Amino acid sequence: MHRSDLATISATFVALAESRIYRDCRVKEMITTQTIAYTGNTMPLPDRYQELRSVTYRGGPWGPYALRSVGQHLIPLMSEAGTSPQAYSTEGTLLQIEPGADGKEFDLLYYAGLAPLGVSNQSNAMLDAYPGMFLYGSLLEAAIYVQDPQLTAQFTQSYNTEVQNANSTNAWSRWGESPTMSTA
Repeated sequence: MHRSDLATISATFVALAESRIYRDCRVKEMITTQTIAYTGNTMPLPDRYQELRSVTYRGGPWGPYALRSVGQHLIPLMSEAGTSPQAYSTEGTLLQIEPGADGKEFDLLYYAGLAPLGVSNQSNAMLDAYPGMFLYGSLLEAAIYVQDPQLTAQFTQSYNTEVQNANSTNAWSRWGESPTMSTA
């Protein structure tokens, strides 16, 4: 695209590409953990949260243990299941843990978008690992802006290929390894 008028809004294309990338990708560079002290009935999910992988209760009688992910419609039934936290659900930007979660600590393992690129933050782990994804994502946003269907199709294909390659390379981090089984 040889248009000088796009230079002033190129940062917008990068920001739009970042948003698209964090919606479409689930790669190890996005995985983060956070310990929370759960209070009340629900809690807001962390900043830049994209997808929850696991919730671990830190205070189990035999040590930490993972909670089950259940649909929001099952959470009310969980409140009758005892006093130790058993399950979690997300709805919108809220996390709910049942039963008896108030005042307890949990570890969240989740995918998060990284700090936005800009003048003071010119790179991040995602850009370092997947520069083609950022390039084609930004060019796709520019092609959409200039309303060029041919370039939009071209950059959509290139962008989708980059995303597919990144996600398939990182599939282990999304689904984990197979559990080890012993026969004794």
